[in-house]
Amino acid sequence: MTRHTAARVFHWHDTFVHRSRLEAKVESISGLRVGAGRAMMGELCDLPVLRDAAGQPFIPGSSIKGALRSFAEALLRGMAVAVGASPSAHVSLDRVACDPIGEHCLKVITEEDKDTPGQGGRSTALRERDKVELVEGNICLACATFGAPHMASHVRFADAPVEDGQPAIRDGVAIDRDLGRVAGAMKYDYEVLNPGATFRLQVHLNDDQPWQTALLLLALEELERGGIRLGGFGSRGMGLVSVTEKSLHRLSLDDILDGGQGIELDMAQVRDQGIRELRTLVEYRWKEGSAGEPDTTEVG
Repeated sequence: MTRHTAARVFHWHDTFVHRSRLEAKVESISGLRVGAGRAMMGELCDLPVLRDAAGQPFIPGSSIKGALRSFAEALLRGMAVAVGASPSAHVSLDRVACDPIGEHCLKVITEEDKDTPGQGGRSTALRERDKVELVEGNICLACATFGAPHMASHVRFADAPVEDGQPAIRDGVAIDRDLGRVAGAMKYDYEVLNPGATFRLQVHLNDDQPWQTALLLLALEELERGGIRLGGFGSRGMGLVSVTEKSLHRLSLDDILDGGQGIELDMAQVRDQGIRELRTLVEYRWKEGSAGEPDTTEVG
């Protein structure tokens, strides 16, 4: 068992340790739509799907990352509540997964980065090392994995071109919220990728810790169960997908130096180890935020 400070629960990006690659085949079950906004002049429908420069539909990595991150944040808060945190205890929960519209991780540096008196009466800004320590000790577990203003993301989602399936056009009508009926002549049409459309999910994890890998795998499992919907119109039944052909590979420093191809990891083993670590971190971060305990914990 390795002893860590609460600050040292992730690697920074300035030193290469390893890189992991998570891949899977994703297939639309109920129809999938990632919109490009309102149609431009000459387009065939009012609400087209997103396309690349060659006109091929694709799923942006940002859309996949956003959906998985949202669940990961909720999962982390749920884990904290399960070990005793109050759902309304924003201070302690922010150490686990900060409020996405709040300012906890946004203000990690800005609250402390004020000029302080130096020797000889001169002013000196907060030292760079102090800034690093502030980020490490205060950034929440969600932002430490998926990124924040002061911390680059450890997970990078690739854009995913649609391999099978072309968009179809469906009709829609606007509904008057008060009368519960069609609002005048407000008919429109929109594009959607029909069931059976597939794409390859590819995620690179830079210097990931087991708990970070497990957090991503748990989110992917929820996507597979149907608890996460991709794209828009999810309340209309779209965005349900299947996830198959999953694999997890890791490239070490020796692989880089020797020209190796890395190894395939046992996903179940990585998941189980990471969940144990994640449980410890969540409980400690909640207690640390609510009681101000010393900055040490047992991990692994």
